[in-house]
Amino acid sequence: MRAFLSAFFIMMMFLIILSTSAAREISMEGRTILFEQEPTLFKKGRAAFAFDIPKEADIAQTAYAVFIKGKELKDAPELFLNGQRVDMEPLCRRDGMIYALPYGGLKLYEKNTLELATPDNSDLRSSPISLTVFSLFDYEETHFVRVFADVDIFAQPAKHPDQDKYDVLHYDLAIEIITTAARIPAAVLTAQGEVTADELTQVVLDFKNTNGGLTISKVTDDLGKSLAFTHNTASSWLIITLPRTYIKSEIWTVSVYYSGTPDSTALQSTFGAPFRRSTHDSTPIIYTFSQPYGARNWWPCKDVPEDKATIDLHITAPSQYTVVSNGKLLNSQDLGNGKKIWNYSETYPVVTYLVSICCTNYVYSGGTYTTQDGSKTMPVGHYLFPENTAIEQNALKGTLEALNLFAELYGEYPFINEKYVTATHGINSGMEHQTCTSMGPKNTSPEGRGRQNIHELAHQWFGDCVTCQHYDHLWLNEGFATYSEALFIERYTSKEAFHNYVNSWTIEDSPAIVGPEADRFRDALVYKKGAMVLHMLRHVLGDKKFFDAAKAYHAKYAYSTVLTPQLQAEYEVFYGASLDWFFNQWVYGTGRPSYVWGWTTQGNTLKVTITQNQVGNPFIMPVDIQVSDIKGRSKTFVVLNNQKTQTFDIELGDFVPFLVQFDPENWILKKSVTTTAPTPTLLSVEADGKGGAKIKWQSSGDNTSGFQLVMSDNLTTWTLVANKDVLGAAIKEYTVPALPVQKAFYFRIRAISSTGELTSFSDTYGFRTGASLNAPKILIVDGYDRWDTQGRGVNHAWAATHGQAVHEFGAPFDTCANEAIISGDILPSSYAALIWGSGEESTVESTFNVQEQAIIRNYLNNAGRFFVTGAEIGWDLDYKANGVEFYNNYLKADYVADDSNGAFTVTGLANTIFDGMSFGFNNGHPDSGYEVLYPDSIKAVQGGVTCLKYSDTYMAGVQFAGVFPSGIKEGRLVYFGFPFETIYPSTARNEVMARVLKFFGFESDYSVFPKSGFALH
Repeated sequence: MRAFLSAFFIMMMFLIILSTSAAREISMEGRTILFEQEPTLFKKGRAAFAFDIPKEADIAQTAYAVFIKGKELKDAPELFLNGQRVDMEPLCRRDGMIYALPYGGLKLYEKNTLELATPDNSDLRSSPISLTVFSLFDYEETHFVRVFADVDIFAQPAKHPDQDKYDVLHYDLAIEIITTAARIPAAVLTAQGEVTADELTQVVLDFKNTNGGLTISKVTDDLGKSLAFTHNTASSWLIITLPRTYIKSEIWTVSVYYSGTPDSTALQSTFGAPFRRSTHDSTPIIYTFSQPYGARNWWPCKDVPEDKATIDLHITAPSQYTVVSNGKLLNSQDLGNGKKIWNYSETYPVVTYLVSICCTNYVYSGGTYTTQDGSKTMPVGHYLFPENTAIEQNALKGTLEALNLFAELYGEYPFINEKYVTATHGINSGMEHQTCTSMGPKNTSPEGRGRQNIHELAHQWFGDCVTCQHYDHLWLNEGFATYSEALFIERYTSKEAFHNYVNSWTIEDSPAIVGPEADRFRDALVYKKGAMVLHMLRHVLGDKKFFDAAKAYHAKYAYSTVLTPQLQAEYEVFYGASLDWFFNQWVYGTGRPSYVWGWTTQGNTLKVTITQNQVGNPFIMPVDIQVSDIKGRSKTFVVLNNQKTQTFDIELGDFVPFLVQFDPENWILKKSVTTTAPTPTLLSVEADGKGGAKIKWQSSGDNTSGFQLVMSDNLTTWTLVANKDVLGAAIKEYTVPALPVQKAFYFRIRAISSTGELTSFSDTYGFRTGASLNAPKILIVDGYDRWDTQGRGVNHAWAATHGQAVHEFGAPFDTCANEAIISGDILPSSYAALIWGSGEESTVESTFNVQEQAIIRNYLNNAGRFFVTGAEIGWDLDYKANGVEFYNNYLKADYVADDSNGAFTVTGLANTIFDGMSFGFNNGHPDSGYEVLYPDSIKAVQGGVTCLKYSDTYMAGVQFAGVFPSGIKEGRLVYFGFPFETIYPSTARNEVMARVLKFFGFESDYSVFPKSGFALH
């Protein structure tokens, strides 16, 4: 679920004092703009805007913000969205203000209204303003202030020299909170520390009070005697004079008594004001969010990551609310005056930014975790908003799965004597507060397997127990947590889904992941590249050594802080040699390799040539070369590529190579992998009318000396067609003579370069003859040209996936590329039904161009049967207006949204062809093809009938039986807003295809003859 993040209020005059430079421009490139306009209605002290949601907008999973442009705005107006006040305060800039909109506040099918109201009823017409509502990227949702504030805010604040002279051992924080304001009526912070220098005369704590809202009434020693102090508001140092000179190893104690309102303009938190109030369902919530340097904004402490200490918290709050904080809840006491005190004890060392308080009307859903050796148990659970319990009450399932997995991989849960809980707070970002993660609303779902729930739990090992000593090394926290998301998928979904998840990451090459840019919390850098570094390191060491090293690293540095060299040193112990070569290029360096490769054979030797063509030095990496024979058996060889151009001789013995793949599981972060000759394009596989198959293709380049055409009856074991090792370069068509009836055969082709190297194979197409050569046939059309441009590979077999389902039903079929339809080489009128797979086609080429639309229109007007599926058809034809009339009148649909509202299960509607069916698609299942990013939500029109739904609101499929607009006889249509090939399991795909074909009037030819037992010869 994409996160939503609220902003906080920064006074305009404060920003002007900081800088007089122009505001940083907000780029709108690549965003969805809901609207951009001036007010449509003014009243006294108010301005109103009305707008509709564009059809392309994903309001279910994408966060949006409102930019109020107006340089003369001095006070933040109240913002109302569809009549509901937006509780979060805005981020104020020199050129206006930005509000993050609440999740779920926008309406897809109705008019939306935004209303501004000034606090003093001043006339908004006196200051020219306009509003832009725009989408946020994932990174911006989490780090709103970092992206949109005018000032650079995350350099680590300066330390006082005396802070290096002591080590804090323990904090005790007694604090009262109220829920009517972000104010602290009373608090006492007691700190105890050990002198590490020769002598110490003063204790310096960090305590920010820029706005003067906090008051220190007194500071005392351990005997209660008052101590002199100064509070430097510019540096935020609270300098306390000790009663005497303390020498090395002596223990000192100071207590700070304070109260007031923490600065809401504080800039030391990545996620907004560190101490804040908001509301949910009209109920107040007080919560803290201090990463990276925001703890100093609400309690005095040594606010640097390298100094951990234990802490006791005594939190007084209104008695009707629940308080969640770090460590073990010792007890809670009702004070009888409408207040209750909650006593927590965190006995494990904790860094200051991980100290947390959350207070609201929680509902608890919990259970018990048992250690791996069975010797201990621990409470585990989720403190939820009451309004979300129906959605999140089953979160314990995934949380326990993750606890068990990470305990197995990294060592036992590090805070086993206390607890692990989450507490929902007021923003959608998660934060790994030690033993008590703060979570965005609904972000544990589904069943605790939500990405955020897994990510924050992994931080308990890496980030909380073992913490980066400096934010230049933030990847040590975030890289492990992000990679743990993938490991969870690997364990509880599939290996294939794991690799798909890793391959989906957007990763930045520059700057290096260790350095001053790290504390910008850039998702594609410290999170995703950090995780990819661990992924590659796993491949370098192998699974056992990698996880043994992770476990040893965690055990060695538990409850302390680390830098990258310490991680490297621990992994070198298990690697058995220096890893400088790895860390220098991937951690301290920038860029990534770009490979060109090819292979030939010489006797029993496989010769693989690898060239790196990026600028600069070669990247040193072990590369997997997977070799498969014609029966589908495979062997993997690992070569160490450390030169710009390198040839490897791999001895195969009697293993005859048929297919050779470069880094097939994508373990290496790289720009591109290309072969030395282009892959040919398979155009069609069709019955020749005599029981055989006619295959046509076209070359993709001049550097070709011939082709290899192969066939299979199971998509696993392949054989050369007619035992011909090479077909001449001039040949573009080949006919395979009579083949067994009622059996499907699949074909693919590759080229041989002029130097003897073999290209990758083409897409895979199939055909099947029926019990009778004159039986009505089906044409499967491959319309997914975009596959290779999405970085998903150079070829696919999704047309063959359709063919398998048609064969299982028992009907004859041919297959072709959509280009063969356009050229007229294949005529739809020759077929009783067309099955058209568009996958996620839309960006590179349109789903149906004008010529294709005319062909399909003519086919349906002449009583054709058309089954079409794809995730972007409605977006392309209807929303982008590349064929609205065709889409409405011939696909019988109206486009609603580029989104299924997070649903990846569809249900058949009553009295339709899918009545009683429910099946999944996409969602990482090993049999689900690939991840579908934006399935279309559609609505049946022009006589179409909705036959599948994602949910009660979002529809997925349309069926139609009747005469098309210019038709002469009844035609039939079935259309899905998601790709057929991503349906899982295969039995569901087969059932879907069978119901479609029966709706089209086909009968299985297995009723004429049973399934044949013919073998491929």
